[in-house]
Amino acid sequence: MFHHLHRRNWFPFLVVGLSVLLFGFVVWAYFSRLEINKTTQQVVNQPAVTASDYQHEVSNILKSFSADYAALDPQASNATAKLSLVENTEDKILAVRVPAEYRSFHLQLATIFEALRSDLLQNDSIKLAEDWKKINELLNNNSWLGVSVIGL
Repeated sequence: MFHHLHRRNWFPFLVVGLSVLLFGFVVWAYFSRLEINKTTQQVVNQPAVTASDYQHEVSNILKSFSADYAALDPQASNATAKLSLVENTEDKILAVRVPAEYRSFHLQLATIFEALRSDLLQNDSIKLAEDWKKINELLNNNSWLGVSVIGL
């Protein structure tokens, strides 16, 4: 008659096991969040980039680009060398930390280099001439760069 009462009941073990798993998950989530907060705090605690540091870094990147581009043989059709140089320079430009007052300038510079890269890939000489004109206008309007004109 009371046969079913003598069987082992697994329900309490199941509840305890699931409770331990839940506790473990909560502890893991808490420590993961602490690690994320530490990483975020490290990024926030980095000193702000100054305008002179930014100017110096971008000026060096563009001077290097200008010198390397001038070293390319203008008679040769070395589109891959030009493309590689433009891509490397674009990567350097995008890696620079930008102060608030230079965001607009930096966006223009990055946009021009992206257009230059795209037009080199498409071998569009008309758009390339427009890109060079935009780069040189940007250089002429920002004398602190120390680069006057980059030749075609």
